[in-house]
Amino acid sequence: MDDLDKKLLTIIQTGFPIASHPYRVLAQQLDITEDEALDRVRNLVDTGIIRKIGLHLRSANSVTQARWSRRRCLLTDCRGSEYYQ
Repeated sequence: MDDLDKKLLTIIQTGFPIASHPYRVLAQQLDITEDEALDRVRNLVDTGIIRKIGLHLRSANSVTQARWSRRRCLLTDCRGSEYYQ
């Protein structure tokens, strides 16, 4: 695994592109061809470094709670809160 593979993994783990051609977007970010991006991902899967690529969705409840917390901070003193700015 070289430095480019490490950069590719970082992008996949932190912000896999949601696009009609995500590997093209990855390739553009890494300044390589789409085919090279696909080949690198296939190699990382074949060697077991990547086991699966999936989507993690937050539940509607957690989103609602986060919005409520922000609104509550508008109404009360929330210094020290992650929502206080």
